[in-house]
Amino acid sequence: MTEITEHELERDNRWFIRLRWLAAAGIVVAALVAGGPLGYPIPVWDLVALGVFVAAYNVLLREAEKRLPRGEGQRYRAAMVLANVQIAADLIALAVLVHLAGGVENPFAVYFVFHTIIASTLLSRTAAFAQATLASALYAAVVFGEYYGYLSHNRIFESRGPAYTLLDVAGHVAVLGSALYATVYLTSTITQRLRQREQELAAALAEVQRQANACEIARTGLQETQAMQLHYMRRVSHELRAPLASIGMMLRVMRDGLTGDVPDKLRQTLDRAEARTETLLDLVDDLLTLSRVREAPLQEPMAEVSLPQLAEVAIDTLADIAANKHVTVSASFPPGLPPVCGQRDGLHTMLVNLLGNGIKYTPPGGSVTISAELEPSGEAVWLHVRDTGVGIAPEDIPRLFDEFYRTASARESQIHGSGLGLSIVKAIVQAHGGEVRVESEVGRGSTFSVRLPACRPAQTTSEDQPCPA
Repeated sequence: MTEITEHELERDNRWFIRLRWLAAAGIVVAALVAGGPLGYPIPVWDLVALGVFVAAYNVLLREAEKRLPRGEGQRYRAAMVLANVQIAADLIALAVLVHLAGGVENPFAVYFVFHTIIASTLLSRTAAFAQATLASALYAAVVFGEYYGYLSHNRIFESRGPAYTLLDVAGHVAVLGSALYATVYLTSTITQRLRQREQELAAALAEVQRQANACEIARTGLQETQAMQLHYMRRVSHELRAPLASIGMMLRVMRDGLTGDVPDKLRQTLDRAEARTETLLDLVDDLLTLSRVREAPLQEPMAEVSLPQLAEVAIDTLADIAANKHVTVSASFPPGLPPVCGQRDGLHTMLVNLLGNGIKYTPPGGSVTISAELEPSGEAVWLHVRDTGVGIAPEDIPRLFDEFYRTASARESQIHGSGLGLSIVKAIVQAHGGEVRVESEVGRGSTFSVRLPACRPAQTTSEDQPCPA
């Protein structure tokens, strides 16, 4: 059988001692009331003495509980002995109570069951059956002793009629004894199963905690690794930018003939080399931006940012690119749109990346539109960037925001790109506590939607102001 823990045993011993004070007081009060106002023919003062005796040995049991040895193992064995002694003493006191207050007529005989239930929860099954045997023997001694005249019988129900027969007495003993043994079996079985479940639950919780600790260690290690990677990426990107810019400048000098005449074939080679250098510079710039956003996403204080002004600046930034591509870029915002709460530079970078992507993948003659709408709750603003470009295949959308990922259509179009623009967008949006979604249909364009927290209308101004805490 799964044994009770030392802590539970000590707790239940203390609870049993506290309960016995109530039992002692109950015996005294019941005796005085039953023998006084109710007029039952019982030995009142003998019962009062019994109540005092129960209180007296309870004092001894309380002192014994306080003086349990502290040694490992010894304390548990001593607490188990104390539990056995408590139950045995109470059974003896209960047998005396039954004898003094009517013997086989006494309804308090059912309290033997109560004590066997306690024994089944505190003790081993063997010890609990031993206590049930003791209770049965004590009850049998009382009723048979009274029947054969070895003990006096105090009748409490005068209207009972003729005295009990031997069969009556034996029946009472058999019924109570069988009830006690059945109680021990059922209670100990239920208790054992409950303790097994508790141990299984405790083991499961310990395993969950172990795995949680392992996950926390792994998460911390991953964060440290990512921090090192970001730092390394930022440092390498920074170191690469200067020489790449110098190479690009020297290529332009050579292509423009400042170092001498350049044959047409060589000029074409220089043009391609300069284009590749510009692509590398764009990649380095994107790496620097991504590492900066992920390394310190909230370094800049949050402020109220006007989306119409943000869109105007972003459109102006990309005006030449859009004009060269013959793509129309426009913005349309509803009146009274509140500002969003965010980092102006970060939001500018996010919108330029979305707008630049739209222009890049929209054929000449197409359009890119910026719009926004306030959520019905007023808590957030949705910013939309729609284009009439090549669109995105459904299978590409789940990986669209992964670093260096480019769709098949983007690769086939031979449009240069680093594959980091949308990763930067996602990092900036997450730093603002927002979310980004995409809807697209191949050949019909794409819509990128960004949810950003809105500032309260009462604080809307034309200039960026600190957001309220």
